Amino acid sequence: MRGHAQARSQLEAAIKARGADVYAGFLLPYLRSDMTVLDCGCGEATITLGLAVAVLDGWIVGVDLDRDRLMAAGRSTAAMGRSNVACVVAGGGRLPFHDAAFDAVLCHSMLETVGDPANVVAELRRVTKPGGVVGAASVEYGGVILAGERTAGPWRFYNIRQQLWRAAGIAEPNMGGVCAGFFRWRGSAELKHSPTT
Repeated sequence: MRGHAQARSQLEAAIKARGADVYAGFLLPYLRSDMTVLDCGCGEATITLGLAVAVLDGWIVGVDLDRDRLMAAGRSTAAMGRSNVACVVAGGGRLPFHDAAFDAVLCHSMLETVGDPANVVAELRRVTKPGGVVGAASVEYGGVILAGERTAGPWRFYNIRQQLWRAAGIAEPNMGGVCAGFFRWRGSAELKHSPTT
């Protein structure tokens, strides 16, 4: 019993540190309790679980390609007692859902990791209902603001990290500045975009 309480406490701390209030606050005001929401690239579902609270009478589906992270997401969902959450193995470039299936979509820190973000955005558009809302957040190292006295160390770190990400094909560190252009479509959904650093 003590181990279960400790695991739940750790999960609650993870959700507080990387939950919907912190990472999807720009989308939360647009959600209603009865909506169907997609979290594309949900990972271990810390944000997803917060979105599930916002749509208690609705449904949230988290998708990710990493089966192990989705298994952890499923355990977290059960531990938090969220019966309105489903986790599905899928990639953003080919979502296994009907057209206009979701009232709202979140895509956080995922577009920078794919080879063809325009295709992913086209899929997000396809699965979002007319009049729906899409919230997207992508890393933007070009806009990093470092507080305090300007020193070379932090800038050197970010420059090296960008080079490593690009060389290893991990992520595009300046996606936040360009991804809004992928979302310019007419009449189908409202975009809420948040570059992250």
